[in-house]
Amino acid sequence: MVDAGIIIFEGDAFAEEKIPVLRAEWYCSDEQMQAIHAQPHWHVYHPPPQYQGPGFSADSPATFAPDGQADEEVDREAQLMRFHFAMSAEWQRGGLNAHIGAITSASALGNWLSGCLSYIVGQLS
Repeated sequence: MVDAGIIIFEGDAFAEEKIPVLRAEWYCSDEQMQAIHAQPHWHVYHPPPQYQGPGFSADSPATFAPDGQADEEVDREAQLMRFHFAMSAEWQRGGLNAHIGAITSASALGNWLSGCLSYIVGQLS
């Protein structure tokens, strides 16, 4: 089994607390290669309340029950974290499981890690 991941944090380099922003993952276990979510993929962390734009608050309801009551059970961050944003899908070619790619060698894994890090640095610059 081969798994790899990169987590991008925001915060002062010398501060203990940092805020996770993005996570890039590629899981290639037999189980994950049969999963319905894309491999490799991005996860986007839900912004903490201080980063939310005007009109949003931490107390805003996530869903509405038929009687108008907010569903307190829904965790918005957990919902967003369950979403796997495909990183390298081949939907244009069609076919079954076009959203899943295998890590075929150590050099392929190294290329992915290097390319992913370079891309992240370029996007953040």
